Amino acid sequence: TKTKSTKKEKGKLKKILTLAIISLLLISTFSILTPQVKAETSGAEERSFQEEVINPYPNGLANLLTTGGTTKVVIITEGWGPITGYTPWQDKDFWLDVLTEIGGFDVDWYNGVPSTEMLMIYDLVIYTAGGYWYPLDQVINPLREYHFAGKPLIVVAPDINYNWWAGVPEFSRDVLHIEGALGIMPHVSYYVYADTGHPITQGLPTDIYIPAVNSWPDAFDPMADAEGVLTQGYISETEFGVGTCSGLPSYSPYKPVGLYGVVAYPGSATEGRVVTFGFVPCGIDYIIGRPLAMNVVNYALRAPQKMVRPVEGYLTSKFGWRHRNCQQEWHNGIDISDIEILGRAIQAPVGGIVVGVGYDDKAGNWIRIYHGDVMRKDGTVGPKVTTGYCHLLELPSLKPNDVVRQGDVIGKVGSTGDSTAPHLHFVIREGTQLVEGKVIALGKEVNPLNYVHYQPLPGVKQLDVKVKSPVDIILTDPDGYLISKDLIEIELTATYLEEDLDGDGDLDDQISIIGPKTGDYLITIVPEPIALPTDTYTLEVLADGISLVLAENTQIANIPSQGYGVEFTEMKMTPFVPIIIDIKPGSDPNSINLGAEGVVPVAILTTASFDASIVNAATIQLAGATARLKGKSGNAGALEDVDGDSDLDLVVHFKTHELALAEGVNKLKLIGYTYGGALIKGSDLLRVVPPES
Repeated sequence: TKTKSTKKEKGKLKKILTLAIISLLLISTFSILTPQVKAETSGAEERSFQEEVINPYPNGLANLLTTGGTTKVVIITEGWGPITGYTPWQDKDFWLDVLTEIGGFDVDWYNGVPSTEMLMIYDLVIYTAGGYWYPLDQVINPLREYHFAGKPLIVVAPDINYNWWAGVPEFSRDVLHIEGALGIMPHVSYYVYADTGHPITQGLPTDIYIPAVNSWPDAFDPMADAEGVLTQGYISETEFGVGTCSGLPSYSPYKPVGLYGVVAYPGSATEGRVVTFGFVPCGIDYIIGRPLAMNVVNYALRAPQKMVRPVEGYLTSKFGWRHRNCQQEWHNGIDISDIEILGRAIQAPVGGIVVGVGYDDKAGNWIRIYHGDVMRKDGTVGPKVTTGYCHLLELPSLKPNDVVRQGDVIGKVGSTGDSTAPHLHFVIREGTQLVEGKVIALGKEVNPLNYVHYQPLPGVKQLDVKVKSPVDIILTDPDGYLISKDLIEIELTATYLEEDLDGDGDLDDQISIIGPKTGDYLITIVPEPIALPTDTYTLEVLADGISLVLAENTQIANIPSQGYGVEFTEMKMTPFVPIIIDIKPGSDPNSINLGAEGVVPVAILTTASFDASIVNAATIQLAGATARLKGKSGNAGALEDVDGDSDLDLVVHFKTHELALAEGVNKLKLIGYTYGGALIKGSDLLRVVPPES
């Protein structure tokens, strides 16, 4: 009994001595660091050790650190990391060195728990916590609000597994149960995980998960647990310049392990730009290293990725209103087709997460992918982008929450659902809202050609008529068919689109025709109800890369009553002035006997926007005939008021037998030029009866 008792006493003594040695080591470590604390806190000499540890800067913002840039960054430190053996000031100095080396940052440092309002003034937040000294909701909620406001966040959390210094050993249970939380920071104790049964994806939103600590028992496997994270892709060790830890403090329970990263949780406002990582607590320079930290900062602030084309092919139907099956319909995407396109692989145009797969009678087999922010062709950023793919050959094998990278095959071109031929119907939406990976609002449909470029089928031209606000367009094609916002009489090939073309926040209008007919197009400008007479508009026609500006910054009050005209051929576009003509003025109907001799009078009418007196009568032709010259004067016409409006109109005559006429109703076209060289065109109907009539 004595022997056993003595052994117990010796065991107790040994434990006491061990604890004493550890305490001395810790105290000596803290003693080394204390002078720096006192030097920077002005008056900290009167504080107790515990006060210094809990909050060295109770008044908040410590000092302004400027590197001469315009990107505002705040380094947030919180308390002291007693297990890690480094101070908030060392953290601050490390990150300041990194940001200074990169350049272009205006940096603040704050030690304590920030408010949401404070964080919102920054372009980037770097949050590094040695240990929690505050209620967890106070710490996490401002970071989460900042994150979901669409801003990049870097979180460094080496010691959040349990907080025995603060006396709250089960605080992680509170983290896991915070309403709306999406994942805790990477360094998690095996005991907390085992006790709560919650995966490590709970807590703060995490887009890059880099756990580097196999803490405590070997049974804790961060890599295996990371399978529960919605992964978007892996960050290689080479990419992040990752090394291994060496020189662990003797009192550290952690093992030196390499860092690894997982891109995750793309359901947030800044997926792919929020960076969370942990490290073995043996000194920040040992673990992170400047190359890794620089890459992390650059990754957090990186520009959104650009799209590639989802499938090779040609544009066969554009985005906007179109006419189909004798009905007006909204075409919410573009159609892409080609010879032998059936079964062609469709690739993800940019990385993302699958948010829907299914079949319906209209779309056929379909898949939908959420990508987050994506760069448009013009360099601007489309927010929270979702893409959709319809009429697929078969139901994709992918399922919701599956992650795809740019270039991954997501399906094959088919003709399922409401489809007349194999093609891909490609849809893009902006402003998608996700909550924990689930779509709650798809967002606004936008033109996919803002992101990717497709040409019409080879040999097929495309005609675009664009007008910048505040007016609408009515286009009449060579056969008299109309295209307007309310009516499209051309099947499939014509679309009417309203979108912001110049980025001024106002909707502009565009009519597009794939495979336009050759001939004359008439463009009528209609002011919108809210337009003022002094408002201006610009009208442009484009084909094969050629631009024809018909009006530029023209006031609404000066819209021509006859509109604008464009002659379209395989070789060129030519603008003309539409005019009003009256064959045989004063007669109704206009009739002529095919065998009659004599002349046919034609009047070119003066209107509010056109003066007939500027027409060079000698250049006028009607149905192949040239205007007849009058007497010795050689004049081809005369000015007179033929319609009783007190304006002088131009009357010219044509020899009947010179006109190319046929029995029945003829639409006769008149062409000519003004004295200034502008082409004019007009037409009227003439009824031709047989000679015996």
